[in-house]
Parts: sequence; C-alpha cells; structure tokens
Amino acid sequence: FLSMFLGMLFFFQVMVIQHRQITEFRMVWGVILVATLAVEGMLIAQFPETQDLSKRKSVENLTLKAIVLDEGKIFKKMVEENQYIKLGLVEAGIGYLSGACLVIFTPWCMAHHGLSQFQMLVYMLPQVFLGIAAHPIIPGLVKKFGHKRVWNNVYFLERILDTVFLPMMLVNINGFPFPLLTAYIKTPLSGIGSLREAIAAKRVPAEYGAKYAAAHQLINFLVSSVGAMLFTQLFDAEAKSVFVILLPFIVGSIVRWLSLWSYYNGFRDICWEACDDLTADEKAKEEKEAAEKEKAKTEEEKKED
Repeated sequence: FLSMFLGMLFFFQVMVIQHRQITEFRMVWGVILVATLAVEGMLIAQFPETQDLSKRKSVENLTLKAIVLDEGKIFKKMVEENQYIKLGLVEAGIGYLSGACLVIFTPWCMAHHGLSQFQMLVYMLPQVFLGIAAHPIIPGLVKKFGHKRVWNNVYFLERILDTVFLPMMLVNINGFPFPLLTAYIKTPLSGIGSLREAIAAKRVPAEYGAKYAAAHQLINFLVSSVGAMLFTQLFDAEAKSVFVILLPFIVGSIVRWLSLWSYYNGFRDICWEACDDLTADEKAKEEKEAAEKEKAKTEEEKKED
C-alpha cells in the first residue's frame, strides 16, 4: 500500500514537471540543478573520504578496485549459493526488459490514437486511485484460494493478457483507446507485488537481503537502458502497417514469455515451496489467534461463575 501511495505522489510530480517543462523550461532545470547540488552536498557530507581520520580508518587501505572486486565476490557467492536469487534475477531482468516498452507507450498513443498529453493524463488519472483501491484484492484471493494458486494463476494471466490484447491495440471503444483500457483491466492484479515480496522474504536469507535488492536495482538500470534504446528504435510514429505499428508491443510480449525458461527450470518449484510455507504460517497464526480467543472466553466464563 505504501508503494502505491508513494507512486501516486511521484505520478503527480511527474505530471507537474512535464507541464512546467512546456510552460517554463528554465524553472524546471533550475529546480533540478538546485536539487542535484543539494543531494551532492549531502552525499559529500557522508562520504568516508570527507570524514576525519578516526571515521575512515576501516576503509583507508581499500582501493576502488579492491572494493569492486570484494563486492563482486559477494554477489557471485550469493548467486551460487541460492537458486531462488539466481533465477529471481533472471526473471527480473526479463521483466524489466519487456517492461521497457512502456517507454514509448505515451508517444505511441499520441501518434496512433491522436491523443494529446493532457488527454493521456485525464484518461489515466482515475486508474491511479483505482490501483490503490484494488490493492487488497490479491490478499483477499490469497485467503480464499491459497498463496500457490493465486501466484501461479497471476503469473500466467499477466502474460496471456499482454498477448491477447495485442490485436486490439488500435481499437477505440466509444472514443476510449483500448491500450489505456488494458491498464484498467489489469488493475485488480495491482496487489501481486506484496505476494512476490513475501515469497522473496521466505527464500532470500537476511544477510543477502540488501545485496539482492541492490542487484535488482542494478539489473533494472542496465536492462531498462538497453530496452529503452531497443523499443525507441522499434517505434515508428508514421508507420502504416499494423505489424510495424504494433512491433514494440509484440517484441515486449515475446520477451516476457521467455521467462518460462526460468519458470520451468526451478523458479516455479521454489516459489511453490515458499507459498506452502506462507500458507502454513497463516494457518498457524489463525490457530494461535483462535486458541487465544478460546482461552480468553474460558477465563471470562470462569470469572462470571
């Protein structure tokens, strides 16, 4: 829920910046410059090299090369020891690469559906609030059908929807572009992130938690950069052929299906085991709460007697 709330805040900030970028370009970059200098100042204040000798004795003998090599050894050990981490990073890389097609989503809709940037904002703004409201749906389904069933079905449903929707990307339904409608159709799945995080917490040891998160960020940065270049090259705002128009999303869908390699090479089984553990934990928690209620009820009856 917190991530959805923060995402909404950043969404508004991005819209404001884009608006100001159009109306007052100098102000935008002036604010960016001030913010960058402020962040740089805070970082300098925390760098070991800027501190007094007593605070940097532990790192004064380490070179940049030594630090990089040491970090590399830790990451290598982490990947070799934990199968979930290895396959999870593969899954993440494929997901970030396929998701990079969203870089061209706005200009694509503007080019092939004749929308303005303001219209895109008006169409998509309600989905932000609906996403927050729909967040409890997945946890509710988990309670009813179990962690394993929900995780597995959503895993395939996301990929199937992306593929099934491809032929309808150029359709308008009563003036509403279908590509924007797909975001609303997928809104009930917005809470799946909490289940994925719970599975990761079960399979990533505490000592590797920070390193695993850092590896995700690094892969996201590298793969998304490559993906952005790829999909901007595939995007043609003046294309006439349906295949060429849809090519970025076709490639994105194909890339996402490549994750089946890791799915059937151990990732599924590891996640299913984690789901079973989560279900067992939930059951134990419910039994404990029921026992405590029964105990409280019994004590209350004794007091009344």
